Amino acid sequence: MLVGVSLLMAACGSSDDGEATTGETGATTAGATMGTEAKPATTTAAAPAAPALPATVTDASKAMVTVTSVERIVTLLGSNTETVYALGLGDNIVGVDVTSQFPPEVTSKPQVGNFSAITPEPVLAQKPTLVIAPALPPTMAALEPVRAAGIPVVFVSEAPEVATAEQRIRLIADAVGLPERGDELIAELSDTLATAVETAGPAAARLRAIYLTYRNNQLSVFGQGSAPYALVRELGAINVVDELGVKTGPMTAEALIAAKPDVIFFPQDVAATLGGVEGFAALPGVSSTPAATSGQLYAVDATMAQSLGPRAGDALAEMVAALATAKPAS
Repeated sequence: MLVGVSLLMAACGSSDDGEATTGETGATTAGATMGTEAKPATTTAAAPAAPALPATVTDASKAMVTVTSVERIVTLLGSNTETVYALGLGDNIVGVDVTSQFPPEVTSKPQVGNFSAITPEPVLAQKPTLVIAPALPPTMAALEPVRAAGIPVVFVSEAPEVATAEQRIRLIADAVGLPERGDELIAELSDTLATAVETAGPAAARLRAIYLTYRNNQLSVFGQGSAPYALVRELGAINVVDELGVKTGPMTAEALIAAKPDVIFFPQDVAATLGGVEGFAALPGVSSTPAATSGQLYAVDATMAQSLGPRAGDALAEMVAALATAKPAS
């Protein structure tokens, strides 16, 4: 049986840990290349604006933080970095963590580690006037010496909900003194999300879907508490992760076969490493799913789908476009 596969293309892909790969990947099946252009990002650049400072916000740690300068910003976590760029302050960023891979020019910035295992010394070495980081207990504890040094640190919620993207924009925009630009980004995001949900319609509710990745010869699932999980749920599809009762982690071939997904989403760069979407389709477990036999395997831009940043609406729109012709197995 021939396996028909669809590949949604974008200019930049990402691994499951946020590290990006640039370039385009084509998928060839049964002698034909099948592809669809992904929707371009709409919120990665902004006209320069003069921040209204000082600005005081209450961050996700419930601390009141006053920001007096945005001349030197260190951002931890890709979605926070992308938000600062979308607000028009990308040039002010002097340090990022390894998960910050979009827009592409961010890869030239000095790296200070990984937000999940950050230490204060590399952050302080960048002499920041502002640090923006995820409100996760290890990160908050590690950055306490930075706050103690008198540097404003704004912690941003990482709640696994699509609404987190709007909350992120609101907090960061207010903190850097650009609330009006924040309003614009939130309006764009809200419109894109609403259009995507409307386009998905009731047909999506009949589809069994899951978001997987593949690293080191191991399938893994993005489950409850992850951005991809939140996006699949926003689609209105049946997220088979709920039936499996698993969180993000390894996925056995047997469990995947038992889940019987009609649709599988996975990162574009995984398709690239496997020689195309057909390589993913041939993986043990994947090959025995309704998604593979019906050609409903969709490689998506992981820099959007695995991060609830300003492009969360674009990520959802990309997934909705993939479902335009998808059908349930029964």
